Amino acid sequence: MKTEKIAYIKNDGERRIIVTKSGKNIAVFGENENARAVAQSHGFLLKGEF
Repeated sequence: MKTEKIAYIKNDGERRIIVTKSGKNIAVFGENENARAVAQSHGFLLKGEF
């Protein structure tokens, strides 16, 4: 599984949009560990603090 570095995070009301340096993005509700699980379900790992 490929590791993606986080470029920035946008807040969009209840959810956060995590955008990676290669342009992938995922919408996350809730806690940070949930974000890692969502990224894995999309086929990549997140690297960085958020």
